[in-house]
Amino acid sequence: MMEHSYHYLAMASHALLRQLFFEGLRQTGLTPGQPKILDFLRENEGAEQKEVARACHIKGATCTVILTKMEEQGLVERRMLHGNRRSLYIFLTPKGRQTAQLVWERFELLEKEVFSVMEPAEKEMFMEQLERLYKRLRELEEENSAVM
Repeated sequence: MMEHSYHYLAMASHALLRQLFFEGLRQTGLTPGQPKILDFLRENEGAEQKEVARACHIKGATCTVILTKMEEQGLVERRMLHGNRRSLYIFLTPKGRQTAQLVWERFELLEKEVFSVMEPAEKEMFMEQLERLYKRLRELEEENSAVM
């Protein structure tokens, strides 16, 4: 019964959430990968590029490609700080801040709609369990990285 497995439900839920999310933001021209970066930068502006990649669960090279496209779209700018040429720091442009706000509002609306089938206590319990699963997945990721 695939529909009752964690991997299937997580994958299917993510696919449906992503589809609904992008339908509501079609006018922005955002591509996959960009919303999570905008959402992260909304609260962590000036983060190093490698920190953005890690927080958004993407490879460094992938992050570079996405950020280059976002720079071309006028959403972000990369800067060196304190004369450090080895690290680039990512900042939102005014257009990027506006788009990040739209992304955040869309995430909030979808979350409200999705959780409307649960009582507040059920949602809280669900989120606690989901956080536990997420932390375990991060541990497994770190264990796998240490082996390689």
